[in-house]
Amino acid sequence: MAVNRNRKMIKVFATTIDLEGITLNKALARIQEYIDDYGDTAFIDTHQYSYDDTEYLAIYQRRLETDEEMATRIADDEKWERQRGEQDRADYDRLKAKFG
Repeated sequence: MAVNRNRKMIKVFATTIDLEGITLNKALARIQEYIDDYGDTAFIDTHQYSYDDTEYLAIYQRRLETDEEMATRIADDEKWERQRGEQDRADYDRLKAKFG
């Protein structure tokens, strides 16, 4: 798989939201507040904290990755590609020796 060298969009966590137990009209008003705070391109998805198995509703925004994030991602992807190629070659050599 080739390394993607194009700039990617990053999903950025903004805040968790709680709409349980409220009327639809109150939910609508609260969502309008979120739109006012985070913009109309923000979106709702699930969020899970690393220390908890519970999933929460959360607001996210998208942005382009920075130059530093892009460089780090490409370097990591190149490293994984290289390691995968080395592992594939080792597997091939091992199976070739075993089965001819």
